Amino acid sequence: MLMLLFVSRLKAFFNLYIPSFFILFSSASFSQVESEKVLHFITSHSPPGEYLNEKNEVVGATVDLIRLLSSRQSEHIFIELLPWARASKMAQKTANSVLFETIRTEDRENKFQWVGPLKQYQMSLYGLKDTLKQKSDKALIACELRGSVHQDKLLQIGFKEGVNLVLTTQGGDCIEMMAKGRVHLSTFSDWAVEHDKQILKHNLDLMHHQFLYTIELYLAFSLDVDPLRVERWKRALELSYLDGSMRSLYQGIYPDYQITRLEQWAQEHSPLAKEQ
Repeated sequence: MLMLLFVSRLKAFFNLYIPSFFILFSSASFSQVESEKVLHFITSHSPPGEYLNEKNEVVGATVDLIRLLSSRQSEHIFIELLPWARASKMAQKTANSVLFETIRTEDRENKFQWVGPLKQYQMSLYGLKDTLKQKSDKALIACELRGSVHQDKLLQIGFKEGVNLVLTTQGGDCIEMMAKGRVHLSTFSDWAVEHDKQILKHNLDLMHHQFLYTIELYLAFSLDVDPLRVERWKRALELSYLDGSMRSLYQGIYPDYQITRLEQWAQEHSPLAKEQ
């Protein structure tokens, strides 16, 4: 009963106070939301969050969450999946765009308006256990997605493209190359090592080699998008963490500890939780 009452109050707050917030700063109304330009969501292959199904449609757990949020706001969206390097460049040149799931970094901070976090991960270098036991660190070749933050990190710690670093254009290529013995290391999250379907398909016996950093993934809105529109997306996302909507979409796909991290984040940081 207490949980039902809490969710009811959250929804009441969302319906009552968020519209009032916008009225204070503009004459925005439901009719204006309908007339806003279509948001172009751009992503890359990263199952189970986003990938192409057999019908060549962009699907996945994160995609489902985005579609839910857009529906709740009567937003019109278009979702496109591209190689990451191309997606990142396109998002910075395309009006009314949203790049996801995007790691928030100091270098990127002023290039986008941020909504999230969508996920929180610990990133490390992993390799096949037998390989790491047989080869010295100097003999190891790493693999990473071209244009990713992980590529930047590997370059910072001493890897060099063409020497001991291979860069690919598609997510998942590094796993295939590791399975064939062409590379020895790649960057994975704590979740991926145990749950990634491609890793499990190849039955890779991975061993932790070096911790890199903790990351948070976001929706990165282009700077031309109205800040009030971005604020609506923030509140809609936070509400999904607080009312169980995100959990219902993620449960059985992501581990419970990861879902709980997001729920706890919303409890600690969202104005919606503070108004309960």
